[in-house]
Amino acid sequence: MTRGKCKSQYRRRGGLYVKKLSNTPNLHIMGTLRIGERSETVKYSTRLHHMMPGAWEAAETMRVKKEKEILDRILYNRPPPRPMEDLVSDYLAQHDYCYQVKLIAKEIAKAFKGVLVGDLDRARIETHFRKRFREHERGGRYRHETVLHAMFALAQREGSLYQIPYWNRVKYKAPKSENAVKRFHPGEVELLIECADVHIRPIIAVMYATGARAWQTINLRRENVELERGRGRVFFLRTKNGHSYVRPLHDYAVDQICMWLLRRHDDYPQLFLTPSRRPYVQNAKGGGHFWHGFRSARDRCAAELHRRGYPERARRMAQATPHWLRHSFANNLRQIYGMDARGIADAGMWEDVQNVDRTYIVSAPEVVEEQVRRMPLGVPLGSKPSLEPEAPLVWHGSASLSCDRN
Repeated sequence: MTRGKCKSQYRRRGGLYVKKLSNTPNLHIMGTLRIGERSETVKYSTRLHHMMPGAWEAAETMRVKKEKEILDRILYNRPPPRPMEDLVSDYLAQHDYCYQVKLIAKEIAKAFKGVLVGDLDRARIETHFRKRFREHERGGRYRHETVLHAMFALAQREGSLYQIPYWNRVKYKAPKSENAVKRFHPGEVELLIECADVHIRPIIAVMYATGARAWQTINLRRENVELERGRGRVFFLRTKNGHSYVRPLHDYAVDQICMWLLRRHDDYPQLFLTPSRRPYVQNAKGGGHFWHGFRSARDRCAAELHRRGYPERARRMAQATPHWLRHSFANNLRQIYGMDARGIADAGMWEDVQNVDRTYIVSAPEVVEEQVRRMPLGVPLGSKPSLEPEAPLVWHGSASLSCDRN
């Protein structure tokens, strides 16, 4: 036997062996594996050149792994190992997940492309998450780790994974904030825009007038808007549900965009720019520059509201996020103009009407509100309740209420 070769190059009874064929320089795994009354014949190339250092040892490792795979399939009826992209496809086929979960799943499939599910160990997983997330991005890493763990649980239920690998998962608890109605009062968004930096004002104005999301607004280009008072329009080519929309643009937003464009002296096709006069990064997560600018404007607006004598609204403004503009858009159409959920969904580019009715509209239906206001409350004892609403009580000067005990 040539020095450095393994003994498995010779024929083994009832098992597999590594052999170099005469017509090819690559090593092959061949043989028939017999288990009881069942047998399986194997012959395939390892794509390893026989003169490569360590080729015989690597082929021997592949032979052992192949025998183990056949044993698991015949004895325990376990499916063969599969790559991560197949597991991700099976995971997404289980339910109709939200957009964020689908995005995370596709990112995991891209990061571990070609890696078998059983080969993902602690070292590979932690290395990926350390490169993908920084120390302060605990919330994003927590969501990615939760999706990956759910994929491993699915593989374990299907029998293609013996045990879910362990890795140091981050502990994250979302900060609790006071519940608030996500609707701005008249004039508050205008004050917010006045307190914002110059490059942030037109973005907030477009979101305020159309109910669009932040990332699809900052990705607009100059050719996507028509800036003519009374006929302003905006074309949203990139949306969350994958559809394109053409929506009217209020004159207030048209004026804000025109004032912004008059300040610019560049040739960028993008409609909005960062503070350094560069285009925003084109992705589906928005831009950190915009979020920083919005927070600064929000803090200034909250301080101004407190100075003007509106402490309650100042506390609400301090909690506001860019997505509140979308909530406020839906609530204004419902409470001020009485638009139904179907119309609000069409105006705000929502595909699911039930999601609008469940998440964004916080006011009670008009019929319920009317009946509640006509309830016979405050009726004296013995009198017949009337279904007509009582006339409003008008106070003339100061008065005191007393209860006669006689």
